[in-house]
Amino acid sequence: MSRLIRLMAACVCAAAVLITATATTTAGKLSLNTRTFRATWTNLEWVAKSFLGTETVRCPVTMEGSFHSATIQKTRSALIGHVTKATSFSARCTGGTFSVLQETLPWHVTYESFAGNLPNISAVFLLLIGMSFRITSNSGLRCLARSEPNHNLTLRATLDGTGVITSLEPAANELPLTGGFPCELGNGSLLPSRSTVAVLNSSTRLIVRLI
Repeated sequence: MSRLIRLMAACVCAAAVLITATATTTAGKLSLNTRTFRATWTNLEWVAKSFLGTETVRCPVTMEGSFHSATIQKTRSALIGHVTKATSFSARCTGGTFSVLQETLPWHVTYESFAGNLPNISAVFLLLIGMSFRITSNSGLRCLARSEPNHNLTLRATLDGTGVITSLEPAANELPLTGGFPCELGNGSLLPSRSTVAVLNSSTRLIVRLI
């Protein structure tokens, strides 16, 4: 009897391992409930640092775009979409103004990685390549910043337990400044600023699921 029990236990364990392995190996894609999006920041916060000191500008910003597919391969650096429209509401800024360089659109969106243990994903990290803007502070500092291959802007899409994106916010990033003296002597970064994310022209929230 004990031999039979040990055999049954071994079979159960083997089956559990097989199920776990299958779930892990097949979970190579993410699914989206939409192919369009709009991210809205009440205050997107930019901090520029130079020998003159630290300048902080906060502005309402919206970004709109689309994904190439409703299914995303979890392949690092894969191009998955574009930001086709970005607007900064300068009249409601504090500390200066934040102006999007419209001629640089569209900006590329690539997949970077995820956080959490499969099959439970808590966040998806994306790279925004080509984002370009002009910062003018109240003190007169006027600089340009652009996210480039060696200085990408990382965005963190935080998910709740059901896969709904609860916020999209800048993560680790440091962008070089241009535009003449003293901009070239400093750098800037977008601080983690929470946004709301929804389907374009809708209040429906974006949902990301593992498939």
